This record gives sequence, C-alpha cells and structure tokens, in this order.
Amino acid sequence: MPVYLPDTNLFRYMDNNDLETYKQAAREFFTMARQEIVEGKSQILVSPEVKCELEVQMHTLKAREQQSVRNLLAVLPQSTNTNLPIDLERDLRIFSNYIRSSQFKGIFKIPHYKHDYLHISDARILADAYRNDAVLVTANIKDFIVYSLFNEPGEQKLYDFLNKCYVEVPPETRAAIATDPLFLTLQTKLETLLP
Repeated sequence: MPVYLPDTNLFRYMDNNDLETYKQAAREFFTMARQEIVEGKSQILVSPEVKCELEVQMHTLKAREQQSVRNLLAVLPQSTNTNLPIDLERDLRIFSNYIRSSQFKGIFKIPHYKHDYLHISDARILADAYRNDAVLVTANIKDFIVYSLFNEPGEQKLYDFLNKCYVEVPPETRAAIATDPLFLTLQTKLETLLP
C-alpha cells in the first residue's frame, strides 16, 4: 500500500487562486488520494518538516489559503520525525550538488526536468520520505530528483502532481552513479534511518 508524503507546495496550491492550474492539480491529487484511503489502498503522512515550513509560511498566506492548510493538517497524520543528523543532512545537500558538477555533466539529465541541490528543509523532507518508504509528492521535482537514486529501479517514489506522473532517473544515469563512492557512503548512512 503506497504511503504519500506531500511536499509543502501541495498544501500551498490547494486554495491558491493565483495559479489556477496548480490549484486544480493539487485538488485532483488530494481527491484521488482520499478515494484511495477510503478504499484502503493508500495513506498520507505529513512530514514534521512540511508542517514546520507551513507554519512559517502561514503568515504570508491569504486567509482562505491559511484555512485550507489548517484543515488539511488537522486531519492528516504526521510521519515519525526522522531527527536527521546534521552530518547526514549536510551530506545529502553536498551530494545533490555534487551530481550537478562537471564530473556528471551530460550524465545526470532527466528529460523535461531541471535539477537543483537540496536546501535544508528539502533534505529533511527527503529523509522523512525515505524513512517512511513513501512516495514524495511535489511540484518541485528539481529539488527532489535525487530521491529516486536512493530507491530501487522501477520503484515509483517521486510523484509530480502537476504532470500527474512518477519521475525516475534514467537507467544509464543510475548506472553511472551507482558505483560512485560518495553515493555508496550516503546510501549506507540513509539506510541507518530505516526502522
């Protein structure tokens, strides 16, 4: 049964009238997920970091958007806090930028997506998704594309709710990175988070 772990933007777009297509995509995802939950086919967990980010951002949201976020947070269970060690957080961020370096130029390319390095909150959200064996649901694929490297080939663990598709690094990209010492060390460290 899939576990969905939504990124902050999914909550933010639920009632954002400035971005109608994003709002529609967010609502469609939550409608689909709710139906799956009712049928016992999936569940949604909220990362403590997503909740924290939403609490920070709440002060600049419109009243309608604030209420929408509060309503969702009130009914969705929170994931177990990963308590990501600072060195692992740093290593995730370094690795996400390392694969953007000239060493991997032309190798780490995902069709139709750019790639950015992880910011602090993104590293924590990624770690929560990994620990909970969850599908990370986001519109910011560029921030989380590295997540697919830490899952088995063919596992659908990164979902682009705007384009309604799972995103995964191509096999040749995975093969090029799979033997990299930095990747192997980081993967081992991530595995220590598993329950």
